[in-house]
Amino acid sequence: MSSASSSNSSPPQDGKGSQLNGATTRSRRHNVDYGVRSLAKLSTREVNAFDVYRWEEDDLSLRSAAVQARLPYDKMTPREIELFPEMVRSQHSVSLFLYIRNKTLVQWQLNQLVELTFSSIQKELPEPFNSDVELVKSIHNYLERYGYINYGLFIPLTNRKLDKNLTVIVIGAGTSGLAAARQLKFFGFEVIVLEARPRIGGRVYTIRGTSDLPPADMGGMIIKGIVGNPLITLIHQNQQNPCNIVKMTQKIPIYDSNGKLIDSRKDEMIKNSFNQILDTISYIVEGMGITKIIDDSNNLIKKGGGRKLTLGDAFQLILSQHELRVKTRLMKYWKKYEQLCFKLKDACEKMKTCRNAIDGCMDILNKNGVLLDNGNLFLELNFDGQISEELLNRKMSLRSTRFCLQMAVNAHEEAAKERREIEEILNEYKNIAPSQVYMNTYDKRILDFHLANLEYCIGAPLRTVAVKDWNQNSPYDFTESHMSVKEGLGSIIERLGNDLNIQLNCIVKNIKYNKEGVVVTYLTKIENSNNIGESSRIIEKKINTIKADAVLCTVPLGVLKKTLITDNTLSDLSAIQFDPQLPKWKIESIARLGFGSLNKLTLFFEKPFWDISKSSFGRLNDTTGSRGELFLFHSNGDLPVLVSLFAGEAASITGQLEERIIVQKAMNILNKIFGNNCPLEPKNYTLTKWHLDPYSCGCYSYMKNGSLPEDYDKLAEPLYLDNKKQFSRVFFAGEHTNKQYSSSVHGAFLSGLREAGRIADIFIGQLSPLGEDVQNYENNNENECFDNQGLLSFECQNLNIKEKEIVNNNKPGTSKNLSVKRPNREITINKLNNNKKSKMNEYEEEKEEKMKKMKNN
Repeated sequence: MSSASSSNSSPPQDGKGSQLNGATTRSRRHNVDYGVRSLAKLSTREVNAFDVYRWEEDDLSLRSAAVQARLPYDKMTPREIELFPEMVRSQHSVSLFLYIRNKTLVQWQLNQLVELTFSSIQKELPEPFNSDVELVKSIHNYLERYGYINYGLFIPLTNRKLDKNLTVIVIGAGTSGLAAARQLKFFGFEVIVLEARPRIGGRVYTIRGTSDLPPADMGGMIIKGIVGNPLITLIHQNQQNPCNIVKMTQKIPIYDSNGKLIDSRKDEMIKNSFNQILDTISYIVEGMGITKIIDDSNNLIKKGGGRKLTLGDAFQLILSQHELRVKTRLMKYWKKYEQLCFKLKDACEKMKTCRNAIDGCMDILNKNGVLLDNGNLFLELNFDGQISEELLNRKMSLRSTRFCLQMAVNAHEEAAKERREIEEILNEYKNIAPSQVYMNTYDKRILDFHLANLEYCIGAPLRTVAVKDWNQNSPYDFTESHMSVKEGLGSIIERLGNDLNIQLNCIVKNIKYNKEGVVVTYLTKIENSNNIGESSRIIEKKINTIKADAVLCTVPLGVLKKTLITDNTLSDLSAIQFDPQLPKWKIESIARLGFGSLNKLTLFFEKPFWDISKSSFGRLNDTTGSRGELFLFHSNGDLPVLVSLFAGEAASITGQLEERIIVQKAMNILNKIFGNNCPLEPKNYTLTKWHLDPYSCGCYSYMKNGSLPEDYDKLAEPLYLDNKKQFSRVFFAGEHTNKQYSSSVHGAFLSGLREAGRIADIFIGQLSPLGEDVQNYENNNENECFDNQGLLSFECQNLNIKEKEIVNNNKPGTSKNLSVKRPNREITINKLNNNKKSKMNEYEEEKEEKMKKMKNN
């Protein structure tokens, strides 16, 4: 499949050219072949996002590069302000810093296969931006140290050697451990990776495809968003074995327990109710400050006694309130209906009384022969002038009877009219009868599906999840599509282990640390099993020790929790003891934060019998307790593989039931949905038991009830050996140490880069601040504005800087004399702004031409 780059650009150079030719400089690639074969299947917006870095000196390319590096395009971060305090004196110096920083990021995005050196940046920067050599070099060092450039599977062009040999032991060859080890090696450290399993990758585990079976991910499998995701960089760098990326569909079909497809409108309605409940919970917690509950009366309280509210409690309370509202509305309806029925009864009684009066009057008149044959009731009773008193009384009585008859007839007609009106109202009222319940049984099963999906995302039953901050990392979610890798995500992560000193089957038992160094004691073993969750029998073992300057612990949170308890149903084989013991604040955070469970049943077939255009399909379970059992099936492109999930309370079922029973139940589900197209049994299958795996003890971290977002930061904090918190030898990485990107593969990767930078700061030396004391940068944004194209511009006020003006920033107490010749920044900014329109016009023309060629192809 063709690359997403424009076809009229110069042909891409060989990504290995620098290595093959022995070049010492970085080759520039205008048209980048990222090795993502299915990028053409992505939306136009996503495809163009990868190609935009070609537009040099253009705001769009600078903005895109900053976003891809998870940095703000138009302002400096707190760390940047700390390292470059002199640049925050004015908005104009800020703009200079941002341009150089973003331009450096653009150059890295253009070619992530080869190390981006300072000399190559110096050559690419136009004048006068490259005149301040010290500033450019400092920005390059900053971006490299903290993992914004030169990370992953790139080819290094420089040979880093430290003044003295420094050894770092990395415990765990998962995503975070491999990322940190690779970066530390690039920085010049000697790195030893100890992995307890007989394989690398940790919770990213891909079963390798054979001639009979395709690859399949048993652990992490989804790339959650592409904008800013460092895993996309690893895919770009995977040139030797390019990957096929499958875009995951947003809407999925859902089937009931009988295999019948649910009406999408019904599902949309229930999903909207689900989202409204989440919004209500957010308002109750954030807006009203309610986080506790009194069990005896179920009354919410703001302060005082009671237990902390869980997300499951909140859902049940909101559903109960909705049911109460429905019942209240129903009571009002029936009360009104009852009133109408009483009115109808009164009208009928009135008609009956009138009918009786009419019958009595007619009997009297009939007996006296007053009525004619035509039934005229209004005959005149004429007098002949002479009449007896008896006859007069009789005629007067008949006239009175006739009058009463007329009154009765009129009253009967009015009562009949009233009855007809009431009956019409009742008929209309029946049509507007409210629902008997907020959700019927069928609707609740659909809601349970969405709740199970939420438990899958969180990694734990809702009854254990904190109602506050349960989604504290959602503001940092990467945008655009979620994707999967046909060759398996493990095929990318495992490449991080290339050229690293990794020792497998090494179980770390003890970490002893002090100011002189660290000593790691580990057990070398040979096991007879590699299946996830299966107990392993150690055939041979040997105790070893290694001395090092520092240790980076990347074991999962579930393994760290073993250090806190002695009575554990799981094997204590993987428990790590710290000497000295972990501080109290670290132990409390380990105990508070939750570690969830999620398991998968992977089914292999001869060929797909499902709709391969849909990346997933769902299935309803019959009860709330089983809602997370085989509720979602994932496919991976056109591969004949289905991955079904066990989430929430159902996650532990994989360790309780026989595998053949679980497989048979899954096949029964598929047979009901797809009928005769589904085979009777799979070609092969694999069932995970991550919660029983002694080297993971679960899937990923989550905000357990009682935990705090700060616990992630405390888990990431090193064990400092001085009161000033400036020196440490024990460090921690992993998704459970990344508050912004927790519970994700990319979060684990970024935590590894973070700790590599932290270790380098301590043992190589921190990057020296470039300038004087930090000023209040937020107050310097008064002149910032955006033009009608959304491009950042600045009002040039007080620009009296002369060209080549000497800026002396040296003060007593500063580490360096930073007096350098600065360019005229007014000229610099004007030059940047003058090129905006022309570059944007060129970009639009190029984009339009590329779109036409893509359509023709």
